[in-house]
Amino acid sequence: MVERLNTPARIDSARSRIAELFSAHAEWFCTLNGGDSQALLRSELDIAVAYSRLILTTWTENGSRSWKIFDWELTGEKLVLRASRRMGAERPLIELVPRAAANAIALTVKSARQQRSLQLGLLACANQSGAKLERAALSPGARRGQPGRYARIILRQRHQRIAVTGSVAASKASDADAFLSSALMWFKRTSERARAPYIQQLWLVMENDLLKPTLQRVALLRRSLRDAIAVNVVDQQLTEIKLIDVPDREALWKRKLARFPPVPAADPTEFSSRLREFASEAIDVVSARHGETLRYFGLPFARVRRLLGTERIWFGVEGARRRLLDEKSENEWRSLLTSLIEQRSAKATDHHHALY
Repeated sequence: MVERLNTPARIDSARSRIAELFSAHAEWFCTLNGGDSQALLRSELDIAVAYSRLILTTWTENGSRSWKIFDWELTGEKLVLRASRRMGAERPLIELVPRAAANAIALTVKSARQQRSLQLGLLACANQSGAKLERAALSPGARRGQPGRYARIILRQRHQRIAVTGSVAASKASDADAFLSSALMWFKRTSERARAPYIQQLWLVMENDLLKPTLQRVALLRRSLRDAIAVNVVDQQLTEIKLIDVPDREALWKRKLARFPPVPAADPTEFSSRLREFASEAIDVVSARHGETLRYFGLPFARVRRLLGTERIWFGVEGARRRLLDEKSENEWRSLLTSLIEQRSAKATDHHHALY
């Protein structure tokens, strides 16, 4: 049951119970918004009360992070926290699972996906005359001990075998590239190892979310490979499978693309404006989210960043360590500008110089 942390008593109670949970397990798996899981030691987790708020502090790949927790829920051994950070700009769903419990969850997920893979194999077999289900397995997981996301199915007929693959986990349109590349690599390796009757076809079975982007990518494959692939759509309950025609490349070229929205011109920084006056024909500016990159005839040599209303400049060319421009590094900055003017020019005498 979700418990809101809207009173001091509830906040103190939640802190005590969550602290006991952290103390009971030496290692946890932390997941933000259903993304990749990160292993954390007990010492890398802290729960405390500050300014009448429950604060969770953890170690992440980007360093230490703190979140304000506004409600929490304990489901079995999984701790679910709804949090906010940066004045509400980030509102992640944080899931914490003890390592031992995570292994049990992985085993449950693997069993469910294996069962779904078998169902998909039986459905494909029923839609291919004279075919028998030879194998229904899962692809390897992204990490050791994790279940795979794709079914690996082999159908056998009298004169050929058919490789069938499909996603048995929740998928979205952006997963199309990963799905297709995984399917093609598996198809190639399996075809090379198979004995007669040989594998001559690859069936891609997917739900509607993956259909459109996958069709577009299959249409761009070479003819011999595209002819060996059949694209099928299946409903979520795995009760009906339907063959879908792959469009020709010409049909893709004729489609009208949505226009990009106009991008407003960024206000140049004071530093870049001064520098462009110095050599406007050679220096151009590439705007970024928090600043600019300055290039001398295409070579990036300085970065300008706005931090808390002030401009900070780092300089240096490729292969060299960038330095912050200040009083101590001003001579190096002037030396770099002089080298760019003299060596990165059509009039340079040394055509073997790195800046030429």
